[in-house]
Amino acid sequence: MLITAAEVSVQTGQTYTGDALTRVESFIQNVSDSIEAYCRRTFTDPVPGAIKAVALIEVRRMLNVDPGIDDERIGDLGTGFVGTNEILSASSLAALDAYLRWTTPRASSLRLVSPLRGPALPEPYFEVSDLVHWPDNIIILGRTLEEGLVQFQTSPDGWTWADHVFVESLDISDGGYPAWRVIYPAPSVSGHYKWRARWRYDDDTSPWTRALYTNYQV
Repeated sequence: MLITAAEVSVQTGQTYTGDALTRVESFIQNVSDSIEAYCRRTFTDPVPGAIKAVALIEVRRMLNVDPGIDDERIGDLGTGFVGTNEILSASSLAALDAYLRWTTPRASSLRLVSPLRGPALPEPYFEVSDLVHWPDNIIILGRTLEEGLVQFQTSPDGWTWADHVFVESLDISDGGYPAWRVIYPAPSVSGHYKWRARWRYDDDTSPWTRALYTNYQV
């Protein structure tokens, strides 16, 4: 399985035992199988952070659904429980697509590589509130010069970084640059959360942005 019940407990702030633990582990197994089937690969330890993030989001979403009812109590995406595409939400499928495209870039023409040549792309722009209170999710909004893939990471200390999600920057027809958005599910504990991003376009990858911080209060 891609995640554990203990990791789900950290995010939800609940301890699962007995029937509740069995239910959580069943959700984890279903989500893990669906993600691996969609990606057409088996993930071994250490599981990529972006994949774990998708699995955690989907299990949390399932926990917010009453048994036997297809509609969610919380959230803006309604899905059923039959088949890979129905188990995983549209936003998670998009994140998996972006992850697969990032890790398997398309073939391209040869590029002249020089030790003096740095990335040609500028850093992506993004913004996030510096203070968020529970139960609100943390919303990150960003822009890139062109439509491309964005790699978004989180860090507990500003030194160790882990992939949270890969997302596609798209034209939203508002007259501005292509936009991207990341939703970080509401943490169950207070803390300082750190973020950074970079993006890929035309087989070039930008530098990382400087880290931004969010103080989350439960």
